[in-house]
Amino acid sequence: MALSIADRAPERVHSIVMLSAIGVQEYELTGDYSLNHSLHAAQLGSLWLVRYGVPHFGLVRPMPLTIEYARNFYDSDQRPLRSVLGHYRGPMLILHGRQDRNVPIAAAHEHHKLVPQSQLIELEGDHFLAFMRPQVLLEPLVTF
Repeated sequence: MALSIADRAPERVHSIVMLSAIGVQEYELTGDYSLNHSLHAAQLGSLWLVRYGVPHFGLVRPMPLTIEYARNFYDSDQRPLRSVLGHYRGPMLILHGRQDRNVPIAAAHEHHKLVPQSQLIELEGDHFLAFMRPQVLLEPLVTF
């Protein structure tokens, strides 16, 4: 969302922090925008079908994958952002876990190349640093 706002109204964005962020499409899932979008649509459709199309007697509720989760990816993570990153001129902090399997560290390196004025900090951890080890984010955020 912040990248989209920075693209459409750059005067409204002073700086951006990207934390384990998907930016360039080729580092997400298959690397192809159309195929990724189709996969997210299939995931959303399947979860909707399980919840509303199949009698489950309440057994579906504890599932970690929800319609809301899938809808988030379908609606928000499918924007091609390479050109947006290439045009961004403000300060940017990129924080990324070296063991992130959801968004590979190579994506953070590509973001740093596209935004040369950015600062890239690699941290020990995975995609869930903000939830599992928030203390490691404090110093870089305060300094930035």
